[in-house]
Amino acid sequence: MQASEWPDRQLPNGEFVCSWHGFVRCDLCLMEAMEDNAFPRGKFLTPEGRTSGRRMARGLQAGGLQKNYLSGEEFPVRGDRSRVLRLFESQTVASLVKAQKFVPPAENDTPESLFEAAIPAASAVPFPRYIRRSDPEEVLIFTSGTCSNKGQEKPTAGCGIHYKPTTKGAGFRLESHGPTGLDSLQNSNRAELRAVVAALHFRLWYGEGFTRVIIATDSEYVVRGITEHTETWISRGWKTSSKTAVKNRDLWQLLLTQIEDYLSLGTTILFWHIPKALNQKAGIMAVEGSQKAAVSTFTKMTGVVC
Repeated sequence: MQASEWPDRQLPNGEFVCSWHGFVRCDLCLMEAMEDNAFPRGKFLTPEGRTSGRRMARGLQAGGLQKNYLSGEEFPVRGDRSRVLRLFESQTVASLVKAQKFVPPAENDTPESLFEAAIPAASAVPFPRYIRRSDPEEVLIFTSGTCSNKGQEKPTAGCGIHYKPTTKGAGFRLESHGPTGLDSLQNSNRAELRAVVAALHFRLWYGEGFTRVIIATDSEYVVRGITEHTETWISRGWKTSSKTAVKNRDLWQLLLTQIEDYLSLGTTILFWHIPKALNQKAGIMAVEGSQKAAVSTFTKMTGVVC
């Protein structure tokens, strides 16, 4: 059945189905299916576009099946935890997608000079983003991480994302367990890396029509790690030059997987190291996150309608 033939978007239980892709929770539409005209109509969002129903289940939480109401088929839901566990054994230099740095046209360029508040043309919801002045398919997202009580008995780390000009953003506490279930430390490096992972989970940015996502962070640890060191770490079996285990391997591997997934859908992730003074809004959210209650389980951060 084609989307245009779908007779009714509401199910008997009251839930609504995305009439374009056939899912109650449609990842390409980036939201729980809603009544009336809350469905995308952008160039990447039609059934004839670049993403099939079978790929729709990729971003959902693990466990169970996701039914496609257009085809009648059910697709297994694949989560991040199992993927990262497999990558511990299977990721190689040959399979690595090389992460790239964002290089501004001029040395004195700033986020404000290159990006402006605007509404994406292909977005399902009318919320502004930081969009490149010279390219409407390029978006900027600020991320930050921090840690209070460093070096003390109970440090608390927080992560921050700033993605929408009209709001402060999102701040959350760094979990005490990573995506594979292993214990993790509370420190600023891990919080900075975790914030980037959360930013790419938070929205499926390609669904808003973006082909380039720029992660702006004041963390040299993140930018140099993902763009310069991952290839060497993998070739050494995730060991440093001193033959010690690479810290935060679980998050590095998850981030590499995200970059690969985005690229397979036509969107490139780039990393921009900016001064801390230009990243204050994400920094504020990171501080707020560090002050929240402790969280044990790694949680996939998602913004449904934002």
